[in-house]
Amino acid sequence: MSMIDGEKAATLARAMSVLAHPSALRLLGHLAEAPATLGHLAHRTGFSNHALGSHLGTLVATGIVNVDRTASDPTFALDEAALRLLDEDAHALLAGLARGTVGNREQPSEGSKASSEEKVIHDFFVGPRLKQIPARRNKLLIVLRHLLRQFDPGREYPEKEVNAILRVAHEDVATLRRDLVDFGFMVRAHGVYRVAEGARERTISDSQAF
Repeated sequence: MSMIDGEKAATLARAMSVLAHPSALRLLGHLAEAPATLGHLAHRTGFSNHALGSHLGTLVATGIVNVDRTASDPTFALDEAALRLLDEDAHALLAGLARGTVGNREQPSEGSKASSEEKVIHDFFVGPRLKQIPARRNKLLIVLRHLLRQFDPGREYPEKEVNAILRVAHEDVATLRRDLVDFGFMVRAHGVYRVAEGARERTISDSQAF
């Protein structure tokens, strides 16, 4: 079984805990575009200095964000290499767990759906950032279902908040927002969005019917 060691597992757990916070993901989205000072981030996000300091502190502590203190105004930057390592460790851990759960049962083929979806996520995402919106429909559906994890079922989201969440992944929020609705992952009424009933359990084949 391909697993990661205890130290890497602890680092990965801390990073995932930080990345589970939507505000931290928003900051990473801005830093993925370009390094920024505290004042610049405050202007773009609307966060208070206290909130920014708290989130940036945890991101720096996990190694995902670096801070340059040589200038009078410290500059924060995304550490893409650290994100790639976390991504690789996460995939190694999940792959090892998946192999461990099958026990003596027949091993899935290379072309199994789970392996295929995992590969699409690995190919199209660098950490929380979507490198490009897939042109092929089957890959697009996998990406959309992955993005749906950022939204809580039962909660209503105004369009502005949907845009902010999706912008962490990609700047073309209008396309992503439209595709989430068109393929039945989310529903929209009077400018308010929510996760469609049963969307998380829906298979890719089901979504292709929309």
